[in-house]
Amino acid sequence: MKCLSEELIMACAEGECTAEETAEIAKHIQNCVHCKKRYEESRHEFRMFTQLAKYEPLPEPLDESFVASVREKIKDSRPTAWSERKVPSQPGGKKMKKMIAATAAGLVVLTAAGAIASPTFAEYLGFSYVKDLGRFLGISEKNVKNAFNKQGIEVTDNGITLRIEDILADTNRILVSYQLLDKNGQVIDPQYLDPIGYRRTVIEEWKKNGEPITEEKLKPLETLVFLADEKGKRMVQLSRWDQEKKKIGSYVFDHLPEDLPNQIYFKLEARQIGQVKGNWKLSIPIDLTKPKQAANVYKINKKFSSHGVEAGVQQIAYTPTMTKLTLSKNLVQSERERIEKEYPGNLMAKEFRLLETDIRYRIVDEHGRLIAQSYAPGRNANEKPKVQSLTTYGKTSGGEYVVHYQPFPETKQLTFILDSVVRYEPADFVLAFEPGQLPAKMQADGSTFVIKSFKLEKEELQKFAEIIIEERYQDQSKLADPFFIIQDETGKTYEMRRTGGIDGVRDGLERNQTLKTIEIHMDRIPEKLMIRPILAKEYKNVNFRIPIPPAHPNPR
Repeated sequence: MKCLSEELIMACAEGECTAEETAEIAKHIQNCVHCKKRYEESRHEFRMFTQLAKYEPLPEPLDESFVASVREKIKDSRPTAWSERKVPSQPGGKKMKKMIAATAAGLVVLTAAGAIASPTFAEYLGFSYVKDLGRFLGISEKNVKNAFNKQGIEVTDNGITLRIEDILADTNRILVSYQLLDKNGQVIDPQYLDPIGYRRTVIEEWKKNGEPITEEKLKPLETLVFLADEKGKRMVQLSRWDQEKKKIGSYVFDHLPEDLPNQIYFKLEARQIGQVKGNWKLSIPIDLTKPKQAANVYKINKKFSSHGVEAGVQQIAYTPTMTKLTLSKNLVQSERERIEKEYPGNLMAKEFRLLETDIRYRIVDEHGRLIAQSYAPGRNANEKPKVQSLTTYGKTSGGEYVVHYQPFPETKQLTFILDSVVRYEPADFVLAFEPGQLPAKMQADGSTFVIKSFKLEKEELQKFAEIIIEERYQDQSKLADPFFIIQDETGKTYEMRRTGGIDGVRDGLERNQTLKTIEIHMDRIPEKLMIRPILAKEYKNVNFRIPIPPAHPNPR
């Protein structure tokens, strides 16, 4: 096997090869240890050299015309021998001459406020993160290459490089993956650029060590990540951050409005990575023209009412990387008015449970095969859904919400089937106890409850009571709902402050058993308390099914 020329390796390391050339080089170095090592050394030398030069700031926004102009200048500045990719008689000397010539001409733009665009070599080597992510998202191998736009855009300051690896962009989701590298090319934990989680981690560490927390110390830790229009106006906030094996970080935007312009920009600003302060700033254009052409959006707008619940299918949107289903669920107006009248005030239990509802549905193809469903299949289910749901989020206060699925398979016909509606209702029983005589055990509705403790607490200027309840339900579906209506002997209703399971007590509990803590606003110990759990009640035999347009009306 003949080794690659020094000139070709150097051009690839600097991102100056075409996609075809890069793919060929990647194929070669997968089987050639010597050339792979030379490539890695060239890449490292290029980073190190550009950090020592005097750099020009990168104009914002970074657009393709600017990148093209820089590439053209670099190309024009090379001696003829380089453009012909001949093997130099003194590789090391000619490599350094080329770098010096480019830098002296002000053609290398890679610094605190700068970046250089180049293909992502790691992706051509079979970048596992992209493959694994594509598999998780349910994207076919054919669509992975089209979905991920290879970037290789870098910003370096004080020895730390932020490299944008790939961008997945369509009208349902935009995902940006990145790596952090130190001055030796070693991977740094990407969590330093987690906009929310890293700050929280640092704050917890400061609290643990008794260190003061000030805005002056927190400000440099702030990482700004968002999507903007061409004028820099924020259009989409970050949905979530993720990482893969502490090597690759990713920013996910999946709450995208339908009126996004064809040209948007991914913006990132960071002033500290770990203990290193600097200025890492990026503005990367994302063209949504082709993704919009590839998307199919169908308006449906069908509604149905049953058992006081109004449910509906608003629309379905297909893209190569996702299926987005927009639904609605809400109590009918007469039921909402009844609950408001029966439970006046801004009760947490009312807002988060009594006024809420849920729907359980399936989507099947023309043969009745299960494509997707809203609830987990039973342990003994004969059929598993073809695609999995990825995320769910609410859009409006009117009960409209969106479910993201893996891409639906090709079918001739799809049918949406509503199996049941779920209401959250006060239980038919009340748990009555005296706070001074605990624990108190009682049975109701075939279930067992133990009021284990009651105590008054104080946090700053507020007093509250903490109640711990052990629950043992016959019906496990009721375990997940920790909301209650709480009243004393005078009929006064208390506002819940916080509720939830107790951390660290799962071990030792039976499958149908749970411990819950309830905090209520209270400044005195009453003689008697009555607690009424709010339980989920499912209404089946709902006769609602409608056809929905398939992803591919005419499958091949």
